[in-house]
Amino acid sequence: MPRAAPGRSCLECRRRKIKCDRSFPCGYCVKIHQRCQYPALAATKDSQAHSSAALAIGGGHVEGTLELLNDLDGGRAPVGQLVRLSPGYSQSHGSSPVQPVQNVSQLLQSNDVPPHPLRAPSTFPFDIRLSTPLTGQHPSPAVIPFIWQNYLDVVDPVLKLFHVPTVQRRIMDFVRSPLDIDTPTECLLFAIYYATIAAMPAETCRTSFHEDRVHLLKRYRTGVEQSLHLANFLRSRDTTVLQAFVLYLAFTRHDPYGAEVCPLIGLAVGNAMIIGLNNEKSAHALSSFDLELRRRLWWQIFTLDVHIAMDHGLKPIILDPISSVEKPLNINDINLNPSMVKLPEGQQGKTEMLFTLIQLHTSELAWRMLFTASAHSSMTKTETLEMIDLVQNDVEKEYVAHCDAGIPLDFITIALTRLAFLKLRAVKCSPLADRTNGIAWRPDYEIICRDILRQSHSLRQFGKEHPRLLWLNGQSVEWNSLAYCLLETCLSPTWDVARAMVWQLVEKVYNDWKMDSDVVQDRRWSRIEYLHTQAQVAQKRLQSSTSEHDEIFSVPMSSGEGMREDPDLARAGMACSWSASILKQYLEITSPERA
Repeated sequence: MPRAAPGRSCLECRRRKIKCDRSFPCGYCVKIHQRCQYPALAATKDSQAHSSAALAIGGGHVEGTLELLNDLDGGRAPVGQLVRLSPGYSQSHGSSPVQPVQNVSQLLQSNDVPPHPLRAPSTFPFDIRLSTPLTGQHPSPAVIPFIWQNYLDVVDPVLKLFHVPTVQRRIMDFVRSPLDIDTPTECLLFAIYYATIAAMPAETCRTSFHEDRVHLLKRYRTGVEQSLHLANFLRSRDTTVLQAFVLYLAFTRHDPYGAEVCPLIGLAVGNAMIIGLNNEKSAHALSSFDLELRRRLWWQIFTLDVHIAMDHGLKPIILDPISSVEKPLNINDINLNPSMVKLPEGQQGKTEMLFTLIQLHTSELAWRMLFTASAHSSMTKTETLEMIDLVQNDVEKEYVAHCDAGIPLDFITIALTRLAFLKLRAVKCSPLADRTNGIAWRPDYEIICRDILRQSHSLRQFGKEHPRLLWLNGQSVEWNSLAYCLLETCLSPTWDVARAMVWQLVEKVYNDWKMDSDVVQDRRWSRIEYLHTQAQVAQKRLQSSTSEHDEIFSVPMSSGEGMREDPDLARAGMACSWSASILKQYLEITSPERA
């Protein structure tokens, strides 16, 4: 059986974070009947220099490279693909540096455009097969209204991308005349199908469609990728196509079989900038209606960019000041009309935009905390926490105060908002935030981790009672918080009522997640199991003999990286050091994923 290059795992095994046997096809892909693919081999030095360019749009620089995709006939297709720079990546692969592109539109309007429609080159971001017509992949006209209603009930309230009445008219036109659909609308339809199924519980899929959710997801994922390809989305300036692409990205990042989102978010940002979403000065000729929808789209891209960056330990693509684009209004779709001359005033209280605006504020705070130049200035931990408190108070007063915890979606909104601010505090209070002289024990971080676990577990249990809302946080494992609470149990010198309550919470969370087949296949779960086993041993020893607590886990670290003094140290003066093996497992869990 053919073998891949040493050290190279197939894309599926990399996505699932499991060991690949590097055969072709590999054993795992054969087992799950999945097409086995390996990442492309590194290009030669000359070809890399030929295909890479730095990108500068107006006055704002985008962190990435502009890769020109080769057409199958061998000619150069001027298609921009904004790709993240991995750590250590050099922009200059050839003998001389590549100069920045001063005007992206010049590339996109080059005379090198082939006379025939763009076909899928070997570096196209999706695995496209055009043998199946898109018309055969749409659900039946009788089912489309059901999918659309589910989208309105579950997805639209938390991901406000477009004007619902306008899109609904397009959907009804398609139901009446399926052959008259335009390509951008078809992209959006498939993105809506895909998002709706991704948010739908597996049991609902079986009872409503008499089909497994995984098969439906694959069908509509393929449909949206194929329709985006046919819309030539790499070069498209159509906002409907970009809406479809962003909706696809928002859900494929949580899809085990979805595409890699790190390079794709770069494409979304690049297309948005080419359209001019990031520069309202260039949109003076647009109607008020179009301007508001462009704001919604830009800020959703920004939010998605921040979330993906935080998930993978990368910098976001959008690194320039964002004050030039106003935030979307807190209004309902009924207050917007394509014929309106001016926009209405924003409303006070609860609207259809409430959840989206909360996400926007928390994402902007995360962006300012973690990724701007001021984030690395002399701002102290106390000042940062005060800033988080200030923003949270504003969000609570302006938005959360208008939610009713008795309404399921409102309950989720309240809980997710508070969880988001807890996670931002955790970032600043983490013992890994400053490892100059080692790792400090931080009791404030310990408290935050407990609160995160408690809030997240409560949300997951609530989602089980309301399955339609489970997708919002039900599949989110709080790896760092769970790992730290286990680590804390391993290293605790005493066992008291407070420690017992934390252990009870940890056991609930651990036992809940160990039943999830996707979670246990994650590379981090084996480390969690190791820490859990060690924590069980520590718990039993502490309960049986409190007199021996000074000797528990006092193994010196071979690496020399131990406890250092810290202003927040809870047990000052105690000779407690970190066990090397336990710490290693903890660091393996908390290291960010990289694409």
